[in-house]
Amino acid sequence: MSGENQTQGTSQSPIDIRTDRVGAYRGSPLVLDYRPSGLVVENTGHVVEVPIPDGVVSTMRLGGDQYHLTQYHFHAPSEHAVDGRRADVEAHFVHQNAQGATAVVGVFYRRGPDSNAVLDRILRSAPETAGEEADAGEASPAALFRCIAGVSTNSGGPTRVDSFYTYSGSLTTPGCTEGVRWTVLADGGHVAPDAVTHLHDVIARFPGYRGYPDNNRPRQPLNGRLVSLRRG
Repeated sequence: MSGENQTQGTSQSPIDIRTDRVGAYRGSPLVLDYRPSGLVVENTGHVVEVPIPDGVVSTMRLGGDQYHLTQYHFHAPSEHAVDGRRADVEAHFVHQNAQGATAVVGVFYRRGPDSNAVLDRILRSAPETAGEEADAGEASPAALFRCIAGVSTNSGGPTRVDSFYTYSGSLTTPGCTEGVRWTVLADGGHVAPDAVTHLHDVIARFPGYRGYPDNNRPRQPLNGRLVSLRRG
């Protein structure tokens, strides 16, 4: 299972974000310039993933740094927690820059009304067999940031994220490589209950999971790292 694959290090992810211990991040907002593309939903045997097709350029800017979106995938329940509380689903938007450095944006979703239609469609489309993929139509990844507090889109242009937590950590899937720049949005809105149920059903069929329905890695110690909060 995802939590059993451990890389030894002192800057591992995910973590429990303690709101009484965060510092202040005074840098620029996060700017996401995501483009529409086909939604090919893959079952990797570890996560449900949507790769960005070749030729589609979707970018993230944080301060003076620019990264390209390569794929996004989902964990249930969330891997990160805030004051010990997890969400029902966490999406990870994985980016790389020209130097090969990685930056991941994590977004929490909870079961509830007015769910995100694109998120629901992706999760409901997830194939049950590892290695298979399904066509879920077309959409921009920016649609998964709809109706989030502290997030604004200017007439279909780039999405600006004013409020987020940030820290230095690692990937959470094998082999948990460190040096990852994390940005976490703890309130991404709602997801339909049946979409969450289907995601857990798919996870339970991952090779080696033996019916275990969750794919969230255990929380890792901070080891003195600082988590910062940018307030919008």
